Amino acid sequence: MTQDSENEALERLNLGLNLNKTGKADEANQTWRIAIEEGKASGTDKGREIAAGAASNLGLNLEKAGEIDEANQTWRIAIEEGKSSGTDKGKEIAAGAAFNLGLTLENAGNDDEANRAWRIAIEEGKASGTDTGKEIVAGAAFNLGFSLGKAANDDEANRAWRIAIEEGKASGTAIGKEIASKAAFNLGATLNINWKANEANRAWRIAIEEGKASGTDAGKEIAAKAAFNLGTTLNNEGKANEANQAWRIAIEEGKASKTATGKEIAAKAALNLGLTLEKAGNDDEAKQVWHIAIDEGKASGTDMGKEISANAVFNLGFNLEVAGKVDEANREYRTAIEEGKASGTDMGRELAAGAAINLGFNLEKAGKADEANQAWRIAIEEGNASGTDTGKEISANAVSNLGLNLEKARKADEDNHA
Repeated sequence: MTQDSENEALERLNLGLNLNKTGKADEANQTWRIAIEEGKASGTDKGREIAAGAASNLGLNLEKAGEIDEANQTWRIAIEEGKSSGTDKGKEIAAGAAFNLGLTLENAGNDDEANRAWRIAIEEGKASGTDTGKEIVAGAAFNLGFSLGKAANDDEANRAWRIAIEEGKASGTAIGKEIASKAAFNLGATLNINWKANEANRAWRIAIEEGKASGTDAGKEIAAKAAFNLGTTLNNEGKANEANQAWRIAIEEGKASKTATGKEIAAKAALNLGLTLEKAGNDDEAKQVWHIAIDEGKASGTDMGKEISANAVFNLGFNLEVAGKVDEANREYRTAIEEGKASGTDMGRELAAGAAINLGFNLEKAGKADEANQAWRIAIEEGNASGTDTGKEISANAVSNLGLNLEKARKADEDNHA
């Protein structure tokens, strides 16, 4: 009877999988319910493992159907049977069920219960010793850390993220490495907020390494974020060369990710890299890098990307103006105006205003008063629209310049008619 029940449970588990693949979810669910009962009735470790597998699958189907309470009850069965099986596979299934249970509990606002579920997932996933189990541990520990971080339990959150890093790396899977990267990024962020810059930098280096190693677009995006942050902290410490190396990685990984956020980060890194290169007197390389910022900012399609593009174009224009290439500078300023306006962000509009006032000055010097006035009108409009103090200051300056030009034109007209 024991062996018969185990065999029946296995047969029902596999039949349920086949039915589910062909879209017969209700029949699959009925079949898995039988598998659970037969697996439990067998009394064998293998039977319990099969019952756990069936309960895990049934829980997923119930969740998809919106039957959350029943899904949670079913996953609790999967946890119980997987643990009691004593097999590596059973523990792995228990870990996966506990992970899913944690997600639904979190979505329902039951954070404490979710955290308990994720702790079970960590314990069982580790006990399984399998690569998938380690990957589940990493995911559960990441979620646990995020939940603890929201509750301002930074030390506990950091401990959870360290587990996620260790287990994600150990899993050897692409997803595991991606999770390790995410956990290392978050760990770096909390350490940096708590003035532990050196530890934060070490964490971000791990995030870069694991994100790259994952080979996933999300992993590359995380690597780019971590490299950008690393570059920023190194630059703040006066380590310009190391910062530039980090920003070059951020550009490379951000572009490689092919995601909108990745491209946006690549643009930000290129913008900063260009500024440090310009400061070091490497104007030609700075201009090349700003062109990357412009291209990636536009390619991101995001408002922030357009803002970064506008900023890079503005810098390019100013660099050209200082070099005496006024006509080229004016072309860049016109582009900066369009990109800044298109971004719709406060800083983007401020940049548009700044580009417009500089353009106005150049046109006035060239004797093109009417065009200068048009540029200053744009500076007034965009500066006010930005809502920023700097934007309003630019607007006020443009109002003054426009007023002086109009007064000159009025007096000239009076002289001509005298």
